[in-house]
Amino acid sequence: MLNFKASNTKYSLDEYTRYSKHLVLPQIQLEGQERLKRAKVLFIGAGGLGCPGIIYLAAAGIGHIGIIDNDIIDLSNLQRQIIYTIHDIGYSKVEVAKKKILDLNPKCEVKVFKARLSHDNSLDIIKHYDIVIDGSDNFDTRYLLNDICLELNKIHIYGAIFQFEGQISVFNYQGGPNYRDFSKELATEKNAIDTCSNSGVLGLLPGIIGTLQATEAIKIILGYKSILSGYILTYSALNLSFNKFKVINTRFILSKGRPKGKYNYGKTNTNIKEINVIQLKKFLNCNNLKYILIDVRNREEYKKSHLIESLNIPLRQLKEIHCSNINLKDKICFVYCSLDSRSLFASQFLIAQKLNIIRVQGGLNAWKNIIGNFNWTV
Repeated sequence: MLNFKASNTKYSLDEYTRYSKHLVLPQIQLEGQERLKRAKVLFIGAGGLGCPGIIYLAAAGIGHIGIIDNDIIDLSNLQRQIIYTIHDIGYSKVEVAKKKILDLNPKCEVKVFKARLSHDNSLDIIKHYDIVIDGSDNFDTRYLLNDICLELNKIHIYGAIFQFEGQISVFNYQGGPNYRDFSKELATEKNAIDTCSNSGVLGLLPGIIGTLQATEAIKIILGYKSILSGYILTYSALNLSFNKFKVINTRFILSKGRPKGKYNYGKTNTNIKEINVIQLKKFLNCNNLKYILIDVRNREEYKKSHLIESLNIPLRQLKEIHCSNINLKDKICFVYCSLDSRSLFASQFLIAQKLNIIRVQGGLNAWKNIIGNFNWTV
């Protein structure tokens, strides 16, 4: 149970009316509602998993909500990211999410961070919150989040989705297991490819998993004992089935623990130079330096649409390509995919080959939404 001094909370008549269905529940009542009002919850990501949790926790009366995400809204998001509409396309996710929260519950204090969670900002952001809900879609962020939550003793509610399946757990709860106990290996090429942005996801699935994450947050705040700590709950939409698997806490089993403050989440990401699509457009129009555009999507995606004069090197084949054969040396290499996940992994790999790599933020989707059809072929 979080240590709130809820008895000092003041309520208006409007709030008594708003939360009346909570106040008559024996498990919540006024004391429980006061605890919800005092709670501080941070969402990592305002995408498919974050959207249902953000809106339900705001409706439930969580008093302080933080959201960190650097993405803009894209048409392809609307299939599953339910708080956005066609009128929001091209705008910042966190800014739109904040507006939707305040339209629903003006009493909620909302703080947004238009950034990607990184080694540089994670401590300063996470330290202000009681519970962190993980809606990230890449392994580097998950390992970073896990390590910072351990460092600050914050509760980490994990969720992940893939095609028709999802999973959820509560990590770092009262000495329980953490994410590294469940997933010990750093991201691999297969991990980078197997995300919902690349492999697809049933639109309803993040709604189910994200709502379960929000439910665990409320149970923790209210002091319930039956928290999903020490177990992974999996859900299959195809079979309409739930399964539970035990997670063993290795913190006191491993002979050599991870040194405090040393984050092994793939910190090379922080060294990747990046450019947004507006800056890239200006560079392509004005710069005479030698450059090459590298599209790391698969062949089928490339054939449907790509930036003119870009070279297609699918991520799966990247390691098989000899850079000297395609003359990448002494050139500026702009790397892009549909959104971000594949270009992040490709950039890491190519930087290790001593190439001059600049990653295009938001990829082809950002180009299409912001630039339109300039340098665009279909």
